[in-house]
Amino acid sequence: MASPNQSAGRSNSGLTKLLAVLVAAQFASIAGIFTPYVFAQPDRTGLRIFALIICGLALFTLASVWLDKPWAIWTTLTLGSFKLTIDLFTWTVPLNHLLILLSVIINAAMILIAFTHMESLLWLCIGSGWMGGLLGAVRARPSRHRAAI
Repeated sequence: MASPNQSAGRSNSGLTKLLAVLVAAQFASIAGIFTPYVFAQPDRTGLRIFALIICGLALFTLASVWLDKPWAIWTTLTLGSFKLTIDLFTWTVPLNHLLILLSVIINAAMILIAFTHMESLLWLCIGSGWMGGLLGAVRARPSRHRAAI
């Protein structure tokens, strides 16, 4: 008898394969474009370390998605946010801007697939944003007690 996680994984196997292809494309972008660019620049030790860490994260994410690990969605979202940061950086340097736009589209697809894999995460994020806005509005109101002091 298959566990609930296995049956859910089989129903999403097409999305999982697509997510793995998208993560592989981002890994190729990080390892093939960003990392060589960073290592070609003099005196960029911190950025070189960052590039190597992100390459490792991309490889770990690819393995996690491919092996259908429970943390794969979280690592995908983390990789997507780091990759968008890298895309913002590469927009300021003389690289092919069409490739950067393609990377942003791939990131958006990765994040969308990650949220469809985990619907409860989507509602948690929406709910926390709504609650954060509500709490911010409540805190912004002047208090009667503060006015009396």
